[in-house]
Amino acid sequence: MIHILLRAFLATCVLLAAGRLVADDFDPAIQAGHTGCDHVHSAPHGGTLIPLGDHFGHAELLLDPTKGRLRLFVLDAHAEKAIRIGDPMLQVALLSIEHKAVDAELLELQAVASPLTGEKVGDSSEFTGTHAALLGKTSFSGRLQAIHLKGIAFENVAVEAVAQDAEIGQAKEAGHDH
Repeated sequence: MIHILLRAFLATCVLLAAGRLVADDFDPAIQAGHTGCDHVHSAPHGGTLIPLGDHFGHAELLLDPTKGRLRLFVLDAHAEKAIRIGDPMLQVALLSIEHKAVDAELLELQAVASPLTGEKVGDSSEFTGTHAALLGKTSFSGRLQAIHLKGIAFENVAVEAVAQDAEIGQAKEAGHDH
């Protein structure tokens, strides 16, 4: 009888944990929700940090308005080290550009291979893509459709990016407190 109860308990734990393996409708304010922390994460490339989960990982976004290009770097919980992921491509739905709502435009970010780091498509921490709607624009907000990090799927993640200031080479709002 104890074995049956133990198996039932373990099965329940597995189901509860599995329910947490898909992090849906993530919002940066909620994602950064590890209140009580007294440290700051800075974006290593000078972009905008988007937390993934509660101190689980980050996506750093860099917007280049001169090329209409968005670069995304996948980083660890402290935004210090690159984390390679298996996604060959990521998609971002652009919802507003320079604070003006737009019909949802889909931006595809392809994994970047690098002989320097040994990264390849399907094992990369960097993604890039261009979209005409971003050409000459300095900010956008949208939703990262899905990203898989350390076995967890983060879906519908709220993202925003502000273009780097060409004179100082750093993004406005480059880091976040928590």
